[in-house]
Amino acid sequence: MLFVFTPPSSCANLATCGVCYHLDARPPKSPGVCDVCGSGLIQRHDDSEETVKKRLDVYRRQTRPLIAYYADWERSGDPSAPKYRKVDGVGTVESVRDACFAALLT
Repeated sequence: MLFVFTPPSSCANLATCGVCYHLDARPPKSPGVCDVCGSGLIQRHDDSEETVKKRLDVYRRQTRPLIAYYADWERSGDPSAPKYRKVDGVGTVESVRDACFAALLT
């Protein structure tokens, strides 16, 4: 699987303006300048390719094995096994939230 990382950026005046940009998905009209208020754009220091690679490595080593563990445990039929539900995290905040709540009810 190939990941191409382009970091997000935010308006330096984020508290007032509230606009976030992304180089590919939602670029500003003028590079480095907020479309709404004209302030400069900033990038968090931890929004870097290196940080994303580290997070993915931690996911592969620590989280993925837990997912398999709990899914297998539930499938085993053990009555003491916790419920395991998989929720797709791709979508709007509202649609993912609704999917999480629906999973809790099953």
